[in-house]
Amino acid sequence: MIFCFVLVYTALFAGCRSESPVPGTAADRTGSGSSIKSELPVMGKNLKYDPNIPVNGGKDIVIEFWTASNADLCKKYANEYSKIHTNVKIEVTEKPWGDYWKKLLVALRCGQGPDVMWMHNAFTSSIIRYLEPYPEEILPLELLRKDFRQVDQHIINGKLYYIDMGIMTGALIYNKKMWAEAGLTERDMPKTWDQLRKVCKKLTKVNYKGEIVIAGFNYNTVFRMLAITMAVQKGIFLFKKDGKTAAINNKEMIEIIKYIKDMYEVDRIGNIIMPTAHEAFGQGRAAIIYDWTWVPGYIKQTFPDTAENMGLFPVPTFDGKIPPAFDRNNGESSLVVNSGSKDDSKKVAMDFVKYTLANDDFLIEFDINNGVFPSKLSLDNNPRITGNSTLITLSLMIDRTIWPGPIPEIYEQDVDKYLEQDFLTKNIQAEEAVRRTQEMLDKDLPSTGFVSVERTYKYADEFIN
Repeated sequence: MIFCFVLVYTALFAGCRSESPVPGTAADRTGSGSSIKSELPVMGKNLKYDPNIPVNGGKDIVIEFWTASNADLCKKYANEYSKIHTNVKIEVTEKPWGDYWKKLLVALRCGQGPDVMWMHNAFTSSIIRYLEPYPEEILPLELLRKDFRQVDQHIINGKLYYIDMGIMTGALIYNKKMWAEAGLTERDMPKTWDQLRKVCKKLTKVNYKGEIVIAGFNYNTVFRMLAITMAVQKGIFLFKKDGKTAAINNKEMIEIIKYIKDMYEVDRIGNIIMPTAHEAFGQGRAAIIYDWTWVPGYIKQTFPDTAENMGLFPVPTFDGKIPPAFDRNNGESSLVVNSGSKDDSKKVAMDFVKYTLANDDFLIEFDINNGVFPSKLSLDNNPRITGNSTLITLSLMIDRTIWPGPIPEIYEQDVDKYLEQDFLTKNIQAEEAVRRTQEMLDKDLPSTGFVSVERTYKYADEFIN
């Protein structure tokens, strides 16, 4: 226990206590230690949150909240919650992504850690044992199903620990200025991958030595993601029928990775020595990239000049028709609660989770900030959503994207190393690259306990394996 105590408190960092109620607000008029008595509107459509109901019997309580992402948003709504429930103080602690998961796991293993925390589904297998299931009396499953996408796919052994607050997938991001300078118009927007290759030839620029200075297309570091996109478009599940074994070693994947490599080696619209896709785009060294829709937000923050000429369009398909799935998707998870917290802390933490899921303002801000389409169905046509160019593009594809489940990090690491690196940079034959990748995944995946949910996809009957 001394070891745990030292590690956990070494891991802690300065928290940000939520603001005290502002004098003159409704919360202030009731005095300390009670919820406000003036009637506030009930939030939510099916899952409803009544802010007029006191929490923790009006007794003072402090809730610890750790996050590795969206800290400003978390602090804002922790403060809003505390203005409603003046007896609750939520201390929000932020830590960089890598440190967050290391220190969080140390704390949880020692029976400590925060009451409520930020979650990413890639860490499900390592963190699930420390999470409190969503209680039916606070977060009824049937109401969550009515309000949100992909709820049932998140049920683990009959219990629900988190759902999606927003859903992300891939898109093509292009430079409008370069597009116009190449004489291209909206009519030239590619509907097929072959059309994309032709367009990108017009966008590629070389110097007097024949070296590419502006790539028509750049997929550096997203080769794996692009290959998966094309696989699901061809109707290939990522996992076999048992849900545990990867389905990489097949003729379709061999054809796909050869096709992608030909974009560089045959079409010469890019090369592997250029920067990563999103960095190349931001630097003005790529006209079009494939990436997921968190990237436009990154470009706006990091390369504001480039962002002024940034546009998006849906991923092409092989025949220009609606495929079994346009792409894989992944959700940004809702908040989770520490099963090791005290009972009263868990109840208040769950109440805060409910508050965030019923609160449309929180969800809309979250979705826009993160470039994700709302998981909450009632927000699809909200003007703030339909007025966002990234989310408009997502709306054209999102219900035709497939979620395989919380794929473990080791899957991505193996595919990056044994498929992308071996095939692209070491020039290992495609057949050997997929064989090696399959071999390593067969070795590494069983220990994760991962089971795919992709065959519950609405259009699963259109897949062929």
